[in-house]
Amino acid sequence: MIETSLLFLALSLILFFGFFSDVVFRKTSIPDILFLILLGFVLGPNVLGAIDSAWVETYAPLFTTFTLLFLLYDGAFNIDLASFAKGLTKSLRITLLYFILSAAVIAGIMHLFGFSITLSVFTGFMLGGVSSAFVIPLLNR
Repeated sequence: MIETSLLFLALSLILFFGFFSDVVFRKTSIPDILFLILLGFVLGPNVLGAIDSAWVETYAPLFTTFTLLFLLYDGAFNIDLASFAKGLTKSLRITLLYFILSAAVIAGIMHLFGFSITLSVFTGFMLGGVSSAFVIPLLNR
């Protein structure tokens, strides 16, 4: 179990890093979620081991559900529908292009590692999708 002071310190660092990554996003258009994913990887059991993997397995469903609800709720209230409708066709073309390119790259890399072409293509299609965590902040700009 994590001590209370360590938990508050970790949450404070995550919030600070979130505000910092938002500032970087506003200046460079690099999605802030990338920095938060990197922070989670560094703090998690793989690199620093600051957070125990058993704790992550216990509380990850709660945090992911809350995060998804927050992102979609916030995104729904901050999207300008007129500009969204105006740029819909261009957005769909770009999204399809990125999806196909991502799926092809993932399938190609998996096939190079010896996986069957069917498994490679299916995995490419599963992982090639664009997340709402990336799309909503970019649409709001």
